[in-house]
Amino acid sequence: MVLELRDVVGLADLGALRRALKRVLRSGCTLVIVELAQVRDLDAACLSSLVSLARRLRHQGGSVLLRRCPPELLSELRLRGWDKCFDVTSCFDDSRPLACSEAVS
Repeated sequence: MVLELRDVVGLADLGALRRALKRVLRSGCTLVIVELAQVRDLDAACLSSLVSLARRLRHQGGSVLLRRCPPELLSELRLRGWDKCFDVTSCFDDSRPLACSEAVS
């Protein structure tokens, strides 16, 4: 499943993001691709929700891929020690195709 985030994802978007993540968990997907190419800023609370998803999926044998992760976001992940929760591709890596998506912005 692909979850596409756009623009600035902040506290106002947290409820919608959490609902989308619950749908992901209920779907039984074991690989979730979070498309970040169009994200300009991602609030720490929203990022924390993605970390929770990644930890739950990993516990179930799955994973979360942060696709086309902006360098600033990757730096924040490393600073918080959360980079180990995800598989990450850079902004310029288009090696994994996108399938169906759900947008949250």
